[in-house]
Amino acid sequence: ITVFNNRNVDEIVILDIDASKKKFGVNIEILKILSKNNIMPLSYGGGISSINDIELCLKHGCDKVVINSKSLNDINFIKEASNVFGSQCIVCSVDYKFNGTDFDIYSHSKIDTSKINLRNFIIELVSNGAGELILTSVDHEGMMNGYDKNFNKILTNFLKVPIILNGGCGKPDHILNAFQNNYIDAVCAS
Repeated sequence: ITVFNNRNVDEIVILDIDASKKKFGVNIEILKILSKNNIMPLSYGGGISSINDIELCLKHGCDKVVINSKSLNDINFIKEASNVFGSQCIVCSVDYKFNGTDFDIYSHSKIDTSKINLRNFIIELVSNGAGELILTSVDHEGMMNGYDKNFNKILTNFLKVPIILNGGCGKPDHILNAFQNNYIDAVCAS
């Protein structure tokens, strides 16, 4: 955390993609460690499946929570969470893959997403109270060859929430290119 504090990073986003897949809860110990010396906004996702989980995250230093798997199973949870904590606190994360002709939702938790239209799902998340969206190209994540260039095909430029692009950053030019070619407000780089 100190390295990111010293580099004046705008925000830190921690995503534990194994938490929901392995049915772990929120990792409070990690949150305690991360928030101890953190001076930037902190968002955490992983294993969040209840209002109580969100409250635990907020009590342990988070400014926002990131919800992925729970929204695939229960879109109404997003509405409930945003009603309780405010939409500014609720970030929805959507992982997607290109299938050769279109984009599909990808679930690390192996939730059947075959009947969920990606574009409609994104619109539904926002209408249910998501205050931000993190959209991750699973095809580009970890490759360090740049962000998804076909990204605009799944995005509607009338969404009134911040859009954060994730997956593929390998060098600073990738960030610049992402902003030039997409309707986004921020990028994640890991």
